[in-house]
Order: sequence, then structure tokens, then C-alpha cells
Amino acid sequence: MISYDTKSLTKAVLARDPRADGRFYVGVTSTGIYCRPSCPARPLQKNMRFYRSAAEAESQGYRACLRCRPDISPEHQLWHGTEAVVGRALRLIDQEKFENISVTQLSKKLGMTERHLRRLFEEQLGASPLEIMISKRLHLARQLLAQTALSITEISGASGFGSLRQFNQSFKDHYQKSPRDFRNTKKTPKPDASLIVLQIPYLPPFDWLSLLKYFKNHEIHGVEKIENNSYHRVVSLDERLVEIEITDKPARSEISLVIRGAQITDLRFLMARIRILLDLNLNPAILPQKIRGRLPGSFDPFESAVGVLLGQLVSTEQARALMKKLIELYGRPHTDSHGRARFVFPSASVLKDKNLSSLGIPRSRASAIHELARRVSNQEINLDQSTQLEKTRAQLLSIKGIGPWSVEMIALRCLQDANAFPATDLIVVRALQKLKLNPEKSSPWRGYLAIWIWKNYALQLSNKKGSR
Repeated sequence: MISYDTKSLTKAVLARDPRADGRFYVGVTSTGIYCRPSCPARPLQKNMRFYRSAAEAESQGYRACLRCRPDISPEHQLWHGTEAVVGRALRLIDQEKFENISVTQLSKKLGMTERHLRRLFEEQLGASPLEIMISKRLHLARQLLAQTALSITEISGASGFGSLRQFNQSFKDHYQKSPRDFRNTKKTPKPDASLIVLQIPYLPPFDWLSLLKYFKNHEIHGVEKIENNSYHRVVSLDERLVEIEITDKPARSEISLVIRGAQITDLRFLMARIRILLDLNLNPAILPQKIRGRLPGSFDPFESAVGVLLGQLVSTEQARALMKKLIELYGRPHTDSHGRARFVFPSASVLKDKNLSSLGIPRSRASAIHELARRVSNQEINLDQSTQLEKTRAQLLSIKGIGPWSVEMIALRCLQDANAFPATDLIVVRALQKLKLNPEKSSPWRGYLAIWIWKNYALQLSNKKGSR
């Protein structure tokens, strides 16, 4: 439980300050529930207890409030010093593809002992790595029980529990009712073996149309499709082809996710990647009001990084044309459920040996893509949100043909670095001069400033349409 500065924490709860959501949680002793600081409920001060994470509150016997849903509260925050290790660990837990990552594996990936990792988790989150893992699995299970017709056995496996018995016991310990009893209080849709439909909530404001416009400007031929106010893409998971369709539901402050062709065990990974793609972990209230928006992320970091390199010194229209050539040459063709021709983007292990001269790009750029593919394939460079940002920046800059603009764009899109700032970008340079802006005043949110500039000034400050 948080023991420092309870006066300011109490003040945030009484003010229902949305900026505090995700920073801490408040347990109410009289009801046995825990809430976001912005929850509409007004507990008595004497009944408030403060916790650093949902898992810590749950470990003390509190249940998630059904009104403010703290179990889906944003987790997006800047991590510094030892906190950065915890942030990377949380991302590794979220993005593990098919099997649960153990605490031993987690500590090895982070280059430290299990004991040290546990100490950091207790300091920053008030819970052990295992307790955080179980809490995240239960939150997903609760969502699947409420929104799908999957069997309880399937939900147990999808959520990452090793056995049905363990799942039932953990669920009952946390929610004071069995999974079956919980489901009986919810209306679940009729089963459809061909697809899974889920709703993922977000904190407004959420400018879906601006995100779609950005993705449309950078649309990857055959892989992505933006149409009818929806985002579509194909994904390859262990040679299995999965189709994804995303649509905004603003009246409910959630996105609707339709998944075709996935296995139950894919769900955790797919949902984590979609949260990154749409920046759904953000609490927009913590941003300066003028630049509030979302960072357009990346579903496949290598795919997006190659797109950045092909887009060096050319318009987005030319970059899309180059990506189309590359995909038609080396992508894996696929026909989707609507009979349309689609492609799976070539992996790093495929591109590292391909001749890119036919794309009509400078030799230095082709060499840079080859080298990036080689290092990613050999796991020498990690292009994911769990990476050490400065280390990865230095590794990218060490590749001949990759300059500061490309590094910042990769950090923005692939690493989801909120402070990444492509200062040499033509539109950004012109906007800073025209508007007399100092980007350092937007730190540590300079990435959102860059997106705001492209959104509002790209057309009028560029001689070419379709910029950024």
C-alpha cells in the first residue's frame, strides 16, 4: 500500500482527477472494492487506502469497481531509472506470444537476478511479478467471460492459466465468485467458430479519424486496408494467417475488434499489439491539452521500420509505392475471407538475403535495410516496446544509411517513445519556425507534438499532398 503523501492522493480522489488514473488506485474498506482516482463514487476519507497497482489492491482482497473499471485503467506512463526496468518487464509480460513467460525467463531477458526483479516490482507496484501476471490473466478472463461465448476451459487457456482448476481457484479468490457464476450474470453472444468479437475500452478523447488518416497515408499494400472508417490487416502467427478488423464505437468509448482465423492462445498477444497500435494505454488527461491525441503505433515493428527506411527523403506516396513493390516481390500472398488478394509482410529472416536493387532505391538504403533485417533476425536489435530506448537508438545509428530522422521515426512508431521527435523533418522544421514553437516545452511528450504538427499543418506547409 502507498504510504507517502496520502494528502495529495486523497486530494486527487476527491477532485476525481483523471490525470491520476493509472498512477495509483484507491481501495474502499467499507465496500471492499478498488477504483480509479476519477471514479464518480465519493468514498469517505477514513475508508480510503492507496495502492500502486491493480494487482496490489487485489492482493489485499479488493474487487474491481464495476462503475469505473480500474482493471482496464491506462498503464501508459514514463519510466525512469529502476522504473524503466519494471516498465520493460510489464511489456514483456503483455506481449509474450504463445506461452507464459516465467519469472526466471523474465529476469534473464532483463539481465538481472529473480531476487532483484522481485524487489523492484515490490517497490514500484507493491506486488510480485507472479501476482502481476495472474492479475493480468484474470482481467483478460473476465473480459472474455463477459464478451464471448468461449467455453470456460477455452478462456482458461486463452488467459494463460496452466490448468482449469488453477483458473477457477484464482478467479474465485479475486472476484468472490466462480467463472461460471460470473458468466451467468452476463449476456454472452451466440457462438461463432469463425470469429471472435471483443470490445476494448479507452479513455476519451480518442480521435479515431485522425488515426485512420495517418494509417491511410502509410497504408501497406496488401497487408493493411483502411475503408468504411475501419482498419483491416492480416497477421502471420506461426504460419497461421489471422485477419483483424477494428472499428471505433465512440458512444461507448471502446473499439470493436473482430478476429478471424486465430487460435485461443493468440488472443493475449493480439490484444496487446492492438493496444500499442492505437495507443490505447494512454491516459490523455496527462498530456498538454493542445497536443492531446494518440501516437499511431505499429503492429509489426520490423514492418514499420522498413517502411520508415523506404520513406527517407521521399513523399509518403512514393514510400507506399516502394513498399508495394517490396511486398509483391517478397511477401507471402493470401486470399482473405472476402476473396481479396492480401499479403503477409516478409520477415527479417527473409529480407536479409534479398536483392532490393529492383526497387529502384539507392544502394545505401538497400544496404541499410539488409543490415537492419540481419540484426533483427539475429536478435541483435530489439524493435519492440520492451527495449532499452537509448541502446536501440545507438544500435540503429550505427547502421550505415540510417540517420537521425529515421531513428526518431522508428522510436515514435515502433518503440512507442512518447518523447521521440524527428526534429529534421521538413514539415516539423517549417511548423516550428512558423509557429515559433519550442519542442522542449512539450517534453516528455514531444512525440505527440510531432503528430499534432503533421495533423494540422502537413498540407499547408508541404508542396506535396499526403505528407506524413
